[in-house]
Amino acid sequence: DWIFLLTRTSDAGKKQEGITFICCPIDAPGVTVKPIITIDGKHVLNEVFFDNITVPEDYRIGEEGKGWTYSQYLLGFERTSYARIGGKRAMLRHVRDIAREMPENGNYRLIDDPGFARKLTEAEMAVDGLEMTVFRILSALSAGGSPGDAASTVKILATTTHQQITELMLDAVGHFGQPFGKA
Repeated sequence: DWIFLLTRTSDAGKKQEGITFICCPIDAPGVTVKPIITIDGKHVLNEVFFDNITVPEDYRIGEEGKGWTYSQYLLGFERTSYARIGGKRAMLRHVRDIAREMPENGNYRLIDDPGFARKLTEAEMAVDGLEMTVFRILSALSAGGSPGDAASTVKILATTTHQQITELMLDAVGHFGQPFGKA
């Protein structure tokens, strides 16, 4: 397992210049990895510490001082992967199923509430828009292009859409979604 580092190797020029892209073995002496557990108990991020590490020059990627350019290119691809369209559609199906079954105040199903139905439709449209943006990026890539600025748009849309769906889920489960017992 490896980690890439963006390291300042020169103070000359603009602040984006003088950054070099280097790969480092994650088990190198002086590298300490501590997991970050999210609020839902998942481990998707790490805190990484570097204490007096030395990396051979052979581990440099590309030219010295061009690391910022390389990282921006890679981030374009990484941000595109945040879309997770299938997962968002599955979450929406789950919300819709819950809203069809769970009576609100014992009088009618939540899905029959015009305000909730509007929010659900807006979230579905947001997922459709996100998917179309991903398709535009994939089309550009298949034509030899790069993700470009649309990749940043995907990251933002994916995050806000996920928040929308999560809020809908909370609306759908109501007080049944409140934690109880051991937190």
